[in-house]
Amino acid sequence: MSAALLITLFVFVVPSAAIVTDISVTRLLIAAATTYVLAIYSMKIVFEGICAATIVLAVFNITAVVTGSHIGGRQIRIVDVLLVGTLCCLLVRQQYDSLSNLGNSGRLTIGSFLLFVLWTFLAGVVGNGPSSTEAFLYAQTQLRYGLLLITAALLVGTTDVRSVIYPLVYALGGALVFAVDEVFSGKSGYPSHLGVLGVELQQIWPAPSLTSFPVDSTVLYVGPPIGQSRIMVGMAIFFIPLVVAAVAQSRVHTALSVAGSLGIVSVLASSSHSGMLAMYAVIGIVLLYWFYRVLGRYGLYRARSMLVPLSVLIGATVIAWTIAATAAGRDEILLIRTNNLNVRLRQYAAAIDIAARYPVFGIGGGENFERVVNSRWGVHNLFLANLVATGVPGFLTYVISVTTATWIGIQQLVRCPVDEKWIWVGILAAMVGFYTYSFWTIAFQRESLNAIYWILAGSVVGASWRATSRDH
Repeated sequence: MSAALLITLFVFVVPSAAIVTDISVTRLLIAAATTYVLAIYSMKIVFEGICAATIVLAVFNITAVVTGSHIGGRQIRIVDVLLVGTLCCLLVRQQYDSLSNLGNSGRLTIGSFLLFVLWTFLAGVVGNGPSSTEAFLYAQTQLRYGLLLITAALLVGTTDVRSVIYPLVYALGGALVFAVDEVFSGKSGYPSHLGVLGVELQQIWPAPSLTSFPVDSTVLYVGPPIGQSRIMVGMAIFFIPLVVAAVAQSRVHTALSVAGSLGIVSVLASSSHSGMLAMYAVIGIVLLYWFYRVLGRYGLYRARSMLVPLSVLIGATVIAWTIAATAAGRDEILLIRTNNLNVRLRQYAAAIDIAARYPVFGIGGGENFERVVNSRWGVHNLFLANLVATGVPGFLTYVISVTTATWIGIQQLVRCPVDEKWIWVGILAAMVGFYTYSFWTIAFQRESLNAIYWILAGSVVGASWRATSRDH
């Protein structure tokens, strides 16, 4: 409820009022924030409202800063203030269960990532790269992700996984509304990527549109991803499976189904081939579980038992065919362009070479890779970017953390009640979609996407923690 109210104020009320009145966007935002605070106070959901605001802002604009505030010469981000406040509230309330119930996998997920964060700071101290400043900025960003991981785990551990998933769905949906409006109003993007339909939609799109207000006039609307940016594609990858999970748990199927189409439209309109690949992975997981449910409903249990092995066989066949077709020189496979694969492979080779030269601490994160190889682009692979930034130890702790988070998610899917299965299918599909997308893009620069992932990872850990406590 609180997340829906906040995103409605941010995405619909403030922009609409800014368009039809002469009131400044800053004053409208102050009025909206006041309305939100009064609403959550009157409904006696202040704590839930603060938690929802933290999640919404991490998605909508994680880079928004507190105007005029500085620490050590750097501006303070609004999300950091909310995040620290939320974490302190969760710790003070002490409604979470004993840490002994966290489980080995949960401890490993959090502990490994915190070790990774520590290693990013050590990489800055060692200073193998050309810029220690870049390395420390990268480390600070990873620390923010770590706090989001812990906060989400505590929140879900004391409440329910829906307390995180629903605010995420609302925030992602609101951001995609902005993106779609930017595309079809002609401000950002290429409607022609949708063919004749895209051009026709642009011609009938209302004017003024939702984003026709001065977005550069205040910190909240300066910097968030819009149009067909790669950040928005990543958000769509998260949104599609999460909204499917919400549809399965809600009675407003039509509205949520229409909302889910925003994610698909955003990916298709972007012409992002890595986005297309990630969307295939996401939809494939969702369809796999849907077939599993349908076969069980009709009593076809033998066919259902063969579904996963058959899916693995089909997937392996497609991968083998793709590799063979790429080696044969095909430029496009399943609507995904492969003619830029050599560029990626050269980057990967350079990343591995740097890691071989600096295996213990790497060269630090940020733009250090670009400076070392004299390139304008970072590594188009999140895992290799972390290998370059932190060396082999940091890389291993990162891989262990994301692997155990996925394993916990699979365990939750297997063990949870039937009425919660779709939630975990959506979460797992979103996490796998992020892995797939980040494998081919400069994902370390996309703060919102990484923040969303670690919120989901924290939710997985928190749900496991809560389930273990119930069992005891």
